Amino acid sequence: MEMGVEEGETPAVVLVDGGDEATAARAVEEVLDPAETLGAYDAARVRSFFDVGQAELDATDGGLEGLVLERVALLVVER
Repeated sequence: MEMGVEEGETPAVVLVDGGDEATAARAVEEVLDPAETLGAYDAARVRSFFDVGQAELDATDGGLEGLVLERVALLVVER
């Protein structure tokens, strides 16, 4: 991972899906401390990382978040 992960403690989001979700969620809560994980970000760094230029931002109503979500959704992942 190139962005957002550093040595030491870092906020993370854990998603539990399928199976006995309540039991799995309790197991996750036993080893992690709940905290706020989302919020402010460095827009210039995000734009640079995802190669989002001003012209592209000007051409959409979705804003930076929408453009990043689109790039992630279109990401080709080797299986």
